[in-house]
Amino acid sequence: QDCNPELMVMSARAISNLCEACPAAASTFVRKNAHVALIGKLLNIEYIDVAEQAISALELLSRECPADILMAGGLGAVLEFLDFFPHLVQRVALATAANCCVRLNANLLSQVRPSFRNLVSLVSNSDDSVAESACLALHRVLTSSCCQGDYVASLIDLGILEALSEFVRTSDTHHKDAAFGWGLKTLGALTAKNDACRWLLLEQGLEQVVLRRMQDIAEAQGTLSPGNIEGYLHFLLALL
Repeated sequence: QDCNPELMVMSARAISNLCEACPAAASTFVRKNAHVALIGKLLNIEYIDVAEQAISALELLSRECPADILMAGGLGAVLEFLDFFPHLVQRVALATAANCCVRLNANLLSQVRPSFRNLVSLVSNSDDSVAESACLALHRVLTSSCCQGDYVASLIDLGILEALSEFVRTSDTHHKDAAFGWGLKTLGALTAKNDACRWLLLEQGLEQVVLRRMQDIAEAQGTLSPGNIEGYLHFLLALL
């Protein structure tokens, strides 16, 4: 309900605090439609501090009840006015988006589709955490069993292949190892779903770019993180 903005901030913060202390409380808040009220504050922003607290609360709720947040329009809401928020809040918003893409079925995937364009564009974000979460969300979309045909074609039309390829190519100077690993996994998931993408990447010699990147990481750190090893193997196997 509309009320004093300070009270709204305190209410959203109380939801966050309770969910942090007792994650199971999230389902109670969802049953009471707290998530619907929070999403409404993002779709009709009157007070930026209320919107920021709403994003924080939705991120915690989405950890336990991702499908409910997604079906209520939470994914589109956290991405709608992303540029208005500081980087820290943007990271929380993208973490929420990635949570919303967990365990997608056909009905849930249809709710994600309107946000494909935003997710693809955020792969090239200069903030590593934002880019990593965007890759994670897209990876969860691509690895869902119902993501076939038109869904994959829609992502390709929106430039996901180009975005991920550029992400991997520039990772030596712009992206941290964790973000690089998820970029690779997502690119591997895409090529596993579309042969044309696989052949295009082979023609471009992207596997050589990835190999050099992995060697640079190993030389600099003396070892490779499990995430990067997994991402590299996933990517190479998808090209076979």
